[in-house]
Amino acid sequence: MIRVKACCNTHHDDLVLCVEEGVDAVGVVVEFPTSVPWSVSRRRAAALIREVPPLVTSVAVVGGDADTILRLAEATGPTALQLHGDEPEDVVAAVRAGLSGTGIRLIKALRVGGSAADVAPVGWARLAERFVEAGADAVLLDASSAERAGGGTGQTIDWSIAGAVSRDCSRPVILAGGLTPDNVVEAARTATPYAVDVVSSIEDGSHRKVRERVRAFVR
Repeated sequence: MIRVKACCNTHHDDLVLCVEEGVDAVGVVVEFPTSVPWSVSRRRAAALIREVPPLVTSVAVVGGDADTILRLAEATGPTALQLHGDEPEDVVAAVRAGLSGTGIRLIKALRVGGSAADVAPVGWARLAERFVEAGADAVLLDASSAERAGGGTGQTIDWSIAGAVSRDCSRPVILAGGLTPDNVVEAARTATPYAVDVVSSIEDGSHRKVRERVRAFVR
């Protein structure tokens, strides 16, 4: 069964709503280095993450250098840490080493598109595997956007790329980018990911989660 992560939660009520509607994981963006509407302080993120019930994965979405990322991980205590910036392999390796003994899993996001849109699927698969070798426990594929480096663009990626990465990567692949209740089934069939990640299509104009949209996406 493909798992569902509802990301970019900023309020307790939204977390509760998503869990009630059956998501497997919830994400909280913590002090992201570029401007995104969902970023919260480490103190607020820690409070939200503490409210996530057992058996639901909590994911802190972060970016920056290794020291900053590790301080955010220590302050918030998530189940998993998602690096969603332009972190190179050496930063991933340093974070992996710093997380030793904590039990926190490491997800590395790759942004597909822009000037790299013409890269062959096999190239993306090799890139994903390099980050796995550096220490990532999973790879997330999201749409690239110059206007919103932190994700939540509402733009889809080429699902055939995700399919190639899913087939060839030795760790789980999470598909993000423009997924909606209307296209997620086709996306899942094409890309065969371990999990799907959603933000924009389940929110209102104030970036709050809408129960009917979350329910439709999970179904």
